[in-house]
Amino acid sequence: MQAPSQETIDVDVAIIGAGPAGLSAAIYVARANRTVVVLQGKIPSALERAHDIENYAGVPPEPGTDLLARMRQQVIDLGVRIIAEDAIAMILGMTPKGITTRAKLIYAKAVIIATGRGLKAGLIVNEDELLGRGVSYCALCDGPLYREKDVIVYGNDEETLEDALNLAQITCNVTLVNEKTMEEVNPALAAEIQSSPNPITVLENAKLTEILKADQGNVGGGRIILNDGTEQDIPAKAVFIISRVKSSTLLTQAGIMMSENGCIPTDQQQRTNLDGVFAAGDVTCGERQVSIAVGQGAVAGIEASRYVRM
Repeated sequence: MQAPSQETIDVDVAIIGAGPAGLSAAIYVARANRTVVVLQGKIPSALERAHDIENYAGVPPEPGTDLLARMRQQVIDLGVRIIAEDAIAMILGMTPKGITTRAKLIYAKAVIIATGRGLKAGLIVNEDELLGRGVSYCALCDGPLYREKDVIVYGNDEETLEDALNLAQITCNVTLVNEKTMEEVNPALAAEIQSSPNPITVLENAKLTEILKADQGNVGGGRIILNDGTEQDIPAKAVFIISRVKSSTLLTQAGIMMSENGCIPTDQQQRTNLDGVFAAGDVTCGERQVSIAVGQGAVAGIEASRYVRM
């Protein structure tokens, strides 16, 4: 679903992931004179979390963050737009393909998936099963469906607090479950929430562990572990998970074939089971090395550029 304020972007190639595979792909697409956009999600690249990289040919040992920063700057210097947002919905089995973020609607002729290994499965019980049945990653998109209904907003960043305020403004009955204190996240937003004309129930230093099912198979609420270790069940018609997106769930729903351990099988041209969709890097579950991710990204970028030329 498109929110009213979403920006629409049309490109030849959209790349999901801004690690070494995604950035390498972007370089090749841009140099082929094709329009390209890169989505950089909230989960840091594995390279960003690495210590010194000592086995990347031609590069002296250096921290992963420094190597990634130079790759990123090279992409920016080629005029590529990098958007710091997660994909929250995808339609990949058609042309053009559609990717939705919280604030953007992207249409692309080809897509390269370079999301890395992402999150481990099963972080929240029933999240996969109830996605689209009350579980949402976009309050801006789906919030209006739940006016005057009980909703849970779960996360740990400024976007989480902002979405709680936005949902309250459109008359949702909001329970904010924050993994930190609001003051740690943003004191100004914390003050807005405390003085909101539509009251927001706040649970701080708390975790959502399970999404409860209603009798009809939709969201019925959330099970919360409070700061003192006790559990509390909160009734709700919707749960908005704001601080992360479980990419494997979105990819499977978009028709991407994935293995049981969350890998995307590809051929030697980095093609997936969907026409015009390619994958590169750790998401293909090869050797987790920077050089391999860069090489696969290069192949994906070349092949995607060829695909959009046809």
